[in-house]
Amino acid sequence: MLLTAPKIPSVLCQSTCRQQTKVYILTISRYLDARLTQVQWLDDNGYSRLGDCGPAVDVSYLVRYLFLEMPNQRKKLLPLLKDESKSEMNNILNRYKRTYKRKLHLQPGQILKGRRSNEDLIITIG
Repeated sequence: MLLTAPKIPSVLCQSTCRQQTKVYILTISRYLDARLTQVQWLDDNGYSRLGDCGPAVDVSYLVRYLFLEMPNQRKKLLPLLKDESKSEMNNILNRYKRTYKRKLHLQPGQILKGRRSNEDLIITIG
């Protein structure tokens, strides 16, 4: 299956053998444009459910780990996207809900009640 993505421009650089070689260093905005284009293509062609892989997962990881839903990050990112990708990315960012895990502050010998079993867990710090 061939996925179409935006054309990647060629950027010339020098290799160790002093010959010019083409290397493309992707920006986050171009990478998101390409992945959102692939998500749209997959949806249009009936491949929208790929499980835990594919371009949609890449987009969600970028949102999660780069905090793209935060207003200051969103303000920097959205103007750099293409118009087609901008509205889809804005929808993704609006739907994203960040969850925080509580940190446990445990004392030596403290007994924790397990949620999934009836067994107690005794913390020992040595």
